[in-house]
Amino acid sequence: RSPFSGLRDAARSMGIRISAGKGSGKSRLMGRVIGWQDFLNGVPVIISDPVGGTIDNFLDKLGYLDPDEQARLLPRVRYVDMGGEGEHVFPFPLYYRLKSGEDLYKTAFRYLETIRRLDPNLETASIQGWNAVREIGTFTGMALAALGCQITEAEDVLTRPEAWIGRMKAVADDYPDLEDVIRFFEYRYLDMKAQEKDRFTAAFRNKISMFMLDRTTKAMFGAARPGIDWQEVEERRLAVLLDFRHEQNIERRRFKMLWTFWYLMEYIKTRGYGRHNPISLIIDEVTAMTNMRVMGESLFAEDIDELINVYARNTNIWLTIAHQEPWQIDERIGKSLMTMGTQIIGSTSDMESAKALGEQFFKIDPHAVKRYTPTWVSNGLEFFIIHEEPVNYTVEEQLYMAAYKVKEQPGFHFFIRPAPGEG
Repeated sequence: RSPFSGLRDAARSMGIRISAGKGSGKSRLMGRVIGWQDFLNGVPVIISDPVGGTIDNFLDKLGYLDPDEQARLLPRVRYVDMGGEGEHVFPFPLYYRLKSGEDLYKTAFRYLETIRRLDPNLETASIQGWNAVREIGTFTGMALAALGCQITEAEDVLTRPEAWIGRMKAVADDYPDLEDVIRFFEYRYLDMKAQEKDRFTAAFRNKISMFMLDRTTKAMFGAARPGIDWQEVEERRLAVLLDFRHEQNIERRRFKMLWTFWYLMEYIKTRGYGRHNPISLIIDEVTAMTNMRVMGESLFAEDIDELINVYARNTNIWLTIAHQEPWQIDERIGKSLMTMGTQIIGSTSDMESAKALGEQFFKIDPHAVKRYTPTWVSNGLEFFIIHEEPVNYTVEEQLYMAAYKVKEQPGFHFFIRPAPGEG
């Protein structure tokens, strides 16, 4: 069954894009309709929510069920407070091996790729930029991954490398690619003077400082094993609710959202192309994952485009992405969202956004008649109309009319352009 009349399951891998302003009801639509019906139909559901509205609506539906039905469905729900409120945190280690035999370089580089997406200025910094972070971050990460340690030990590796070299040598037989790491620390890093070490590691130390200073972040990302096994989520048809609303620090919230996104993407890529059981992925307020700087959008835009147009369609990911106003997203991400098969448009408070949406989704009729201008003649006794000349709406007038159709929608009303099927 489909959450929308006329929207076939076969079209879900083409994706759903929802553009609607505050108060339009998009969180209710995603939580109480799309996500909830997918969950009831036995489809694994993953919701990434920076403000909590979609998750609240999903859980509210669960709360209205009778106790027996709740007892049947609750074991399939995993609620994750990404703010780490209370006495417990959910583990998301940075150095994890998605499959046995994965090389240390790939394990170490995931975190560095996330840094690069979060801070586009690294690409342009000449000394304390991406090259410096990548080099020391790769060697440090590979060492920690081989030893079963996490980012929380990175500072100690950089401060007391001699204490770690022996430990690396002890496991070198198990990790052939660790030889270059040992050589780097033993023959290059140890030979550096103190000031040179400080300059060389400053950018990387700055990036890892939040794992040293914030107890919750340290516990979450310094754990030994991930708290979520995506294979289990798929096999047991779980609902994973990633709630970021309690993370008040914008930079930490953005990092957590992007890291969990990448963690899931790595699993999706391992599924490979082919016929798979569907996974419903709902991303609310996608703009919360970006830093809103034009130069910084390109890398994340590539990730979004790859998810929409490659992996979702070829690995049967039922992707739903929502945002508020079109001006909040950069041009490339906007174009990728337009390629999603089903487009759902709710009300907006911004006239420019309404005009942009109206232009995209409403056809211009060059023959649309606004009024008729009569041609009069007289026979000397009375006047007659012998012809009426049509006056057409201009393109600009029709765009404004379309914009008001979008802008003046009441709450919980949406225009929908459904995809009838794949392609």
